[in-house]
Amino acid sequence: MRFFIAFLLSFAVLMGLAHFTWGRILPPPPELDWVLALEDNKWGAAEAASSPRILIIGGSEAHYGLSAEIFERETGLQAFNLGTHAGLSWRTHYLNTKRLLRSGDIVVFSVNYVRLMADDPRDLEVRYWRERDPASVFEFPVRYWPVFMGGDLLGEGLKSLGYPPGKGWLRRADAISPRGDETANMLEGKRSAQDLSRLRRTGITPPFKGEAPGLAEILKLKQAVEARGGRFYVVFPGQLDRPRFHDRPAYEGNFQAVETLFRDRDIEILNDMESALLPIELMYDTVYHPTGAGRARISTPAAKTLARDLKAEGVMTRDTMESSS
Repeated sequence: MRFFIAFLLSFAVLMGLAHFTWGRILPPPPELDWVLALEDNKWGAAEAASSPRILIIGGSEAHYGLSAEIFERETGLQAFNLGTHAGLSWRTHYLNTKRLLRSGDIVVFSVNYVRLMADDPRDLEVRYWRERDPASVFEFPVRYWPVFMGGDLLGEGLKSLGYPPGKGWLRRADAISPRGDETANMLEGKRSAQDLSRLRRTGITPPFKGEAPGLAEILKLKQAVEARGGRFYVVFPGQLDRPRFHDRPAYEGNFQAVETLFRDRDIEILNDMESALLPIELMYDTVYHPTGAGRARISTPAAKTLARDLKAEGVMTRDTMESSS
């Protein structure tokens, strides 16, 4: 029995050492390298700006699908797109945003439909925190600690060394505007039939079953924003409309259930899920990444709604500044 206990303790210590050292030994794989560089570029711009700021938070659906420049144009407030990767959980978005928050900031959180229902840490996130701050593992529930401490160490090592070989990571962390919007998705009129065919074959959106583990992180972030005198909103990002895969009434019922979930908790919504459905011609490289035109279709009405709400609340926006001059 003593031997068994000693073995378990030794194993736990070794896994802990691996967690705190592995990210320092090997270079990050290309996908993680993109996320880290993208964050550095975006955070630097947001940190240099004065508050109140509009901070758009989320995964790649926010990075590709929402426009900080449109939000800034409609409100007159400096806006920054801090969207990165859906491989990072909402707990990570909460931790990172909380560090950036200042008094009076306005947070627009992009609701990734899939993440709402399953917000467990994934492989990318394990390696992310090993690179950023290994001690942040203790910010996660205890049930996830074995994932962070152990993980797929061999697989991570092979990925860092470029195995298995593939076509490579094609996204660029410097292909962004000064406000953090993606600039490489401006492909209107340049789509190939092959690109569109691949998008059409994408599977269905999973049905919403009433369970929303990710909601707890949204509520915590909302509380942190409001404690600093700021305002918190959610927005539904663009996604491909795939009606031929769905029983349409059930599909719309999913949307209504999700929207009710937020409204029942006094979370303000800038658009509705059905209006965020986009035709295939307005999608970029996945069913959650719009082109530039698709991004504008989602962002413009959401930004106008935000501007009206801020004006009604007496927040200094372009409209209130013009009316007082």
